[in-house]
Amino acid sequence: MPGLLFDTLRGTNGSRRPVWLMRQAGRYLPEYRELRARKGGFLPLVYDSEAAAEITLQPLRRFGFDGAILFSDILIVPYAMGQDLEFLAGEGPRMSPRLVDHALSALESVPERLSPIYETVRLVRAALTPEQTMLGFAGSPWTIATYMVAGEGSRDQHETRAYAYRDRGAFQAIIDAVVATTVDYLEGQVIVIPAHFTRCHGPSPCTRIHSLSDFLSRTPQKPCHAACPLRLYRAGSSRAADRHA
Repeated sequence: MPGLLFDTLRGTNGSRRPVWLMRQAGRYLPEYRELRARKGGFLPLVYDSEAAAEITLQPLRRFGFDGAILFSDILIVPYAMGQDLEFLAGEGPRMSPRLVDHALSALESVPERLSPIYETVRLVRAALTPEQTMLGFAGSPWTIATYMVAGEGSRDQHETRAYAYRDRGAFQAIIDAVVATTVDYLEGQVIVIPAHFTRCHGPSPCTRIHSLSDFLSRTPQKPCHAACPLRLYRAGSSRAADRHA
């Protein structure tokens, strides 16, 4: 560490282009499917630090990638904020209670739910060569809020958009809480951070841009983040590229 990919992101390397894939760890690998079958599901894998570290490292062993992307899930953040999380076979994640029906203030924070993720990071970093870079990730505030409000994902986020228009104050409180938890979560990772800004079909461009801009402005203020390049994946939000540069 920090490795070739880290150096390239900081503009200090010119020897060759590093290679990594955003979804390089996962179900297309037979070794992953075998491990998941033994552990019994996705969330048990995420919360077994040794298993999650093994999955993070599997594609590096097979393909020699330059970056190891943390095996976890963006919904670990609202899970640590006090919502329940489960992954249903063939249906995806479900969160409860849904904030369209319950107040954010009713949630009781469970920060220790992040501890196994930090242990996964420690195990992976210890296993990497000096030329390999560890990448963590977190979801955008809007992405996470859509799951917290509706309890599940959807193509158009209709329920969340309606809620955001109906009660702007309550929705902004959710966004603010997600930003604060995410910044602390990334502090615990202290690595190159690809922030996934997906689910961009929100109430308005202004709402989406403001929530991400707040997140981006606060993240580098942490001393441990200042030296880490922030990589942003912004599917569907190219109109805001100049604001996030």
